[in-house]
Amino acid sequence: NEDAFKIGLCSVPPRGLPYSVLGLANSCAAHQMFGQTLRGFTRLYSRKAHVHHYTQYMERSEFDEAYETVNSLMKDYIHLDMLHETPGACASSALREQPASAASVLFSPSAWTSAAALR
Repeated sequence: NEDAFKIGLCSVPPRGLPYSVLGLANSCAAHQMFGQTLRGFTRLYSRKAHVHHYTQYMERSEFDEAYETVNSLMKDYIHLDMLHETPGACASSALREQPASAASVLFSPSAWTSAAALR
């Protein structure tokens, strides 16, 4: 899964329960998923697509507040991602072969995508 998130309904639930759900997430992709979600929201919200369904039950200002909350969360993840060395599973094969240094952390794929997402 390119978003590094997977949620699945298990076909064999634990005894006594009607169903079981499993969620897996890769934290090095969290800010990318939030960024994609915000871009999709912005595209639809700028056209006022489907907004009329929700304004019957909530104020339009809640959309703006939710956008700012998710945007802030995404920037927090980007900040944390830039502070820490990129895990081996997220780094490209060329970076895995090099010894860890400040330059390899600065120019890791995660840092590049983080810098682009901040713009």
